[in-house]
Amino acid sequence: MKNKTILDRLKSGEIIPHSDAGFAELGHACKEKRQLIRKMNRAIKDEEIQELWEKITGQKMAENSCVFTPFHTNYGGNIQLGEGVFINHNCSFLDLGGIRIDNDVMIGPNVCLTSEGHPIAPSQRQSMKTAPIHIKKNAWIGANACILAGVTVGQYSIVAAGAVVTKDVPDYVVVAGCPAKVIKSIPKV
Repeated sequence: MKNKTILDRLKSGEIIPHSDAGFAELGHACKEKRQLIRKMNRAIKDEEIQELWEKITGQKMAENSCVFTPFHTNYGGNIQLGEGVFINHNCSFLDLGGIRIDNDVMIGPNVCLTSEGHPIAPSQRQSMKTAPIHIKKNAWIGANACILAGVTVGQYSIVAAGAVVTKDVPDYVVVAGCPAKVIKSIPKV
């Protein structure tokens, strides 16, 4: 455990108190990325956005994927983006727990994906815990939706605008509400 960085420890789901010495390392890593994110949000050309995306995430963006700016993230290094992904403007991805977005996913404006949170117990609340988010192939996340840590959104499913997703979403369904619940099925392709 001593050889693991705080980023590794968070991504593995370890509950880490804010008093942990590693939080200084985390702050430094996020500060470095923040400068790149600001630069990306001022970029006009798609090529420049794609180049900065690669520096932020460590992953080349597929030519058929698109991220409209502004885009917000606290770290960025734990985001995996498939091909044919569209992310509309003003989305916020808190990715210390990992965010994986598969091929052909559409994400509306103002969507929040947060793979981070705090324990419920008051004695641990000044700690951080994480769990990965996975959005599967051809899912559509509507405007202003919020997807919380540990959630998987099934393939071809739709998260309605404004939904707050606290639990896994099956394949081929529409979920809506707060907390989001299945409101209808989608015919399989």
